[in-house]
Amino acid sequence: MAMLMLEFFRWWYGTGWSKTITDLRRRLDKTTQMFSLSIILRTLFAPWRRIITPPGQSLDTRFRSFIDNMVSRLVGLVVRLVTLVVALICMSGVALISLLVIIVWPLLPAVVIVALVKGIIG
Repeated sequence: MAMLMLEFFRWWYGTGWSKTITDLRRRLDKTTQMFSLSIILRTLFAPWRRIITPPGQSLDTRFRSFIDNMVSRLVGLVVRLVTLVVALICMSGVALISLLVIIVWPLLPAVVIVALVKGIIG
């Protein structure tokens, strides 16, 4: 029984802890990829859904084309900025939970032992 406990603690504070940190880092990377942050930043001022009005021959159609294209770019900017804000909120949440897990991980075996002792004694 003592050997089993020793192996558990060896795993918990060695391989288990490092695997947990690796998994948390991977979860943060997946969150970044889920929102495609690099693509959003690269195309921040691109027209929304590539909706572009080609300029015509007259000055009036060129002006309308310019306004249409600016509105399309403005819509694209707003949608991408909202997505960036949501991504930052999600990434902050994942980072906060990860930090909490890293802090609590080494304390969990002690909590179990204290709970068992309190349950037996009181």
